[in-house]
Amino acid sequence: SEVVLDEDAATGRTYWQHYLQGVQTDIATPWLAARSAGSETGAADTCVSLTLEPAQRDGLQRLAEQLDQPLATLLQGAWWVLLGRLSGLEQALVGVRHDSRGDYEYFANAVGVFEKTLPLSVSLPATVSFSEWLDELAARLEAHRTWQEYWAPELSPEAARPAYGFTLGQANRAGNSGGLNWAVAESVRVPADPFELLLQVQLNAAQQLAAVNLHYASSRYSPASASAVLEQYGVLLASILAAPHTALARLDLLSRTAEQRLLALNP
Repeated sequence: SEVVLDEDAATGRTYWQHYLQGVQTDIATPWLAARSAGSETGAADTCVSLTLEPAQRDGLQRLAEQLDQPLATLLQGAWWVLLGRLSGLEQALVGVRHDSRGDYEYFANAVGVFEKTLPLSVSLPATVSFSEWLDELAARLEAHRTWQEYWAPELSPEAARPAYGFTLGQANRAGNSGGLNWAVAESVRVPADPFELLLQVQLNAAQQLAAVNLHYASSRYSPASASAVLEQYGVLLASILAAPHTALARLDLLSRTAEQRLLALNP
């Protein structure tokens, strides 16, 4: 293809090889304690949704603007922080399911397969503030977008199939024309990489938060454990919203109700 043969191909391949050098999947994957053991590969086949109050959605939008970052980057960052905190890792291998049509106006309305999973080895230093860390994450994501066409699994087979991921989608749009009401149906999706846990954030046409869904492998996670993870994500978002300059290790993961329940069990 033109991408493989163009003048930047060698630089692009070197970027990915250098970035992922030494990554060991089993060690770097942020395995969660709630994960059931088993030899079979479990791909996400069930979904649970997070309900956020309008005031919290608006607050996250304003915070993203204050931090000079896209809302999607803030929400993605919070997801990686949660996985790092729950797994105890300060360096985690995850994956970003990325659609390149959002990067190139020419391809914006093109039909075809434009998605690919970009491996992300994310550093999660406990003492760095969320706001400072988010700037670093954004810079890395921008570099990934620059070299996305040159990523291929054979460049780093160990990192090619991360178990935990993030993806951004567009909420279904509705409209009317000529007396007809219509809605844009979801496009037919080619099966994605077999993530065990995939957080999907949906934005509306105004790039405002429309939905947060957690897709999980029912062979690995119970409905209760998946719901608990998503609840902790909601608590973390509230903590970030209240104090975005707090160190990653000090952001709250437990709601007041959950804390009281734990205190009752361990007075």
